[in-house]
Amino acid sequence: MTLGTYMFYGGLACFGLCLVGLVITKAVLAAKGKKLKARFDEEYGSPETPSNKGG
Repeated sequence: MTLGTYMFYGGLACFGLCLVGLVITKAVLAAKGKKLKARFDEEYGSPETPSNKGG
C-alpha cells in the first residue's frame, strides 16, 4: 500500500467518525433542549396558555 492509499482510507475513516460524533452530539443537545424547554414552560408557563395572552 502506498502513502496515498493510507491517506485516502484514513480520511474516509476520520470523516465517518466525525459524522457519527456529530449525530450523537446533535441528539444529546436536542434532548437537553427539550428538557430545558419543558422545565421553563413548567415554571413560567408556555406561550400557548391563555393566561399569558392579553397581558
